[in-house]
Amino acid sequence: MLVQAMSDIGLKRKNNQDSFFYDADKGIYVIADGMGGYAGGEIASSIAVNVFREGFQGLDGANYRAVLDALLQKANEAVLEKARENSDLEGMGTTLLALATVGRAYFLAYVGDSRAYLIRETGIFRLTDDHNVSGELMREGHLTEKEAMHHPGKNMLTRVLGRHPELKAEYRRGELTPGERILLCSDGLTGLVESQEIWRMVRESESLKEALNEMVRLALDRGGDDNITAILLQNCEENDGVKK
Repeated sequence: MLVQAMSDIGLKRKNNQDSFFYDADKGIYVIADGMGGYAGGEIASSIAVNVFREGFQGLDGANYRAVLDALLQKANEAVLEKARENSDLEGMGTTLLALATVGRAYFLAYVGDSRAYLIRETGIFRLTDDHNVSGELMREGHLTEKEAMHHPGKNMLTRVLGRHPELKAEYRRGELTPGERILLCSDGLTGLVESQEIWRMVRESESLKEALNEMVRLALDRGGDDNITAILLQNCEENDGVKK
């Protein structure tokens, strides 16, 4: 896999509460978008990502859901335990989006509203559902994607890692054909940039890095009101002329 990642504090935040990690050799890619006071979100997202950094050893043919769920549950307990140790951190939490790859196969586990997209020459396809109020309304057909971007319910998460002892995540699996890409990103990007714009920038860019630069630049041009983090990876089994 080819991979590039980028994280920007944005224009209105004093700290970056997003955390990310990837190891292409092990086939693991993780984004977390924290929340909870000035320092709480940054701590929560960092704890969650570090659990995957230290604990993921590959799938090795094991049940992907069991492996990823065990790490999610461990991350959930680690964030809860940190909050129990420090009352100033009570109520902190984070989204968590984890992608594992084995050859062409990909496996997703997520909670919150960080997103994953499958990007093909023919279009862009959401692989995740937003666990927030506006996401629920969009799935029920009450909001379009553009309307959901501006709806107040986008800031009301319905599932969060680190807030409750019982964590319910969602899971997806699929396969990447040569040249196809997956984008993982926090809502600092998708709250300001539409999916069709993302698709166009990826298709028109000469490299993964250029595509990410264009996405972040557009989000900043539109206000940059949140932290912006993205990981873009591509199945490079065959050389289609796209450079790293």
